[in-house]
Amino acid sequence: MAAGAVEIALGALLGFPFAMAVDGGEGAQRWLRRVGVRSVRRLRQLHLDLIVMGVLLVAAGTAVPGLPLWVVLAVGVGGWTNALLFAPLAYDEDVQGRAWYRSVTLLSFIAVAAGWAGVAVVAVSRL
Repeated sequence: MAAGAVEIALGALLGFPFAMAVDGGEGAQRWLRRVGVRSVRRLRQLHLDLIVMGVLLVAAGTAVPGLPLWVVLAVGVGGWTNALLFAPLAYDEDVQGRAWYRSVTLLSFIAVAAGWAGVAVVAVSRL
């Protein structure tokens, strides 16, 4: 899936600010604070989750080609939103307790779970 390749690329690019946060010295730390990053841990989660979810999307599209549109959309939307939900937490971890964030998180997990169940059903039905 092309969306997976784009997700991997974004995750790889986010490795630069993460590396700055870890090894960039005081100047890099000041820059990250100036742009609003408050949680390096959440920045790391965003970086890694984008890569992992992207790899999973590419793997699904490669291993089970011709998936139904609803499965592709559920896995794609769920995979992207699951990963991107770490972005607001990098700026403000308190957002995790807000109703809108919890609602989006729930919908994202429902989408990704339904999508992966769909991938599994299609794969098994083709055996």
